[in-house]
Amino acid sequence: MSGRKIALTFSVFFGIGAALFALVWRMQGTFSAIVGVVAALFVIGSLKWLEKAIDEWYKQKRQAKKLEDEVYSRPGVKQQWNSVSQSWEIRDALPLSPFEPQTNTRVKQKLSWIFGVLTVLGAILGFSGDKLAEPYKTITMGVGFPMFLWGIFMFAAVREKFRPEKPTQDFSYLWSSRPVFRRNILLIGLLSFVIGFTGIVLTPPPPNAAPMLIATLIGLFVIYLFNLFYIQFAQQNAVPEFWAGWSMGEKRLEKFVDVAIVVLLVVGFPIVSILMSDFLHELYFALIFAGVGLLVGYFVHDFLKNRFAGMNEADERKWEILLKIYVGCLIVTLCMAAFVNKKTAIFATETRKYLVTDKSKKYKGKSYLWLEIDGKNKRFEPKLPEWEQAQVGDSLAVLVGKGSLGFEVILQFGAGQAAGQYKHD
Repeated sequence: MSGRKIALTFSVFFGIGAALFALVWRMQGTFSAIVGVVAALFVIGSLKWLEKAIDEWYKQKRQAKKLEDEVYSRPGVKQQWNSVSQSWEIRDALPLSPFEPQTNTRVKQKLSWIFGVLTVLGAILGFSGDKLAEPYKTITMGVGFPMFLWGIFMFAAVREKFRPEKPTQDFSYLWSSRPVFRRNILLIGLLSFVIGFTGIVLTPPPPNAAPMLIATLIGLFVIYLFNLFYIQFAQQNAVPEFWAGWSMGEKRLEKFVDVAIVVLLVVGFPIVSILMSDFLHELYFALIFAGVGLLVGYFVHDFLKNRFAGMNEADERKWEILLKIYVGCLIVTLCMAAFVNKKTAIFATETRKYLVTDKSKKYKGKSYLWLEIDGKNKRFEPKLPEWEQAQVGDSLAVLVGKGSLGFEVILQFGAGQAAGQYKHD
């Protein structure tokens, strides 16, 4: 459809809606409301149709430009008029063959054996070292666990199968043909070993071991995340046509989204579970703000369509980017909403009593408490002193706060004089 037809069609439908809106002020009763609804439908429908029509118009122009470039830039390509469809067609006498990764079979088998043996040896050292006496216990576990983690990670990278929808060069070919790639992988492995060994050796005995162990795990996670994306980007950049037709901004966007979604998926769920653990109606909260997150994702999607012309193309990789953006916006929105609601709940508090229906303690040290709220049993995870004071069958006084987003949170179990620090209302 030409630009003139788009403008004429939009003007007609939008004009009908505007005229109906003008009639609303001259009518009364139920008929006036019906005319107003119909007018709103015409206006909204015309705006949405205009958006789709403009997108389709731009898409046709880009396709025509792409066909023209192919005709004059690629050898063996001819242009032919199709009298049936009344359009030009491109006939490629030399069709491009799909990408096939170059594989070094001997190196692939050798690396599989090496990393497989490292994985098994690391697992044996790590899990059997706990039975040894000090200092052999710490040294053996410090060597075994980093070796096991890096070995299994690299074994998976070597044995990864080729996917035609997202082509990448084979790991074994890059390892054998690019010394820089090989040295960087070995350097990352050495760095992860140093962090793991140092963290385990320097960890003090319980109960002071938790901070050092957490820091060691975070360090290893960052190193392995960097290793993952270094391998992925190196394999992608080795494919000649992988970035064909992509702008520099789109390349950076895909790399950023790939990194961000992994971080959000790994970190987002623990954060949400911790922040929402004491919500009285966490299901309603999650449903509402998951919807808000998808709405935020829509606005980001709309911005990217206007920012990058290529994001409107029917490309599976670009649809994958948009899917990750929607999921990422959902996670970020849930985390931020839960944080804001919990932090502002201290400004509107009250003490309530709920029946304790059950309590238990897991082998990992988690203490669970079941309270009857609105006729339903809900599980909470209070602090150990609060859990010990609660008795099954008794009515437990709890301090409940209402956050700025309208959802109630239990701030303290067994609310007493100490609860006065939360009262600001």
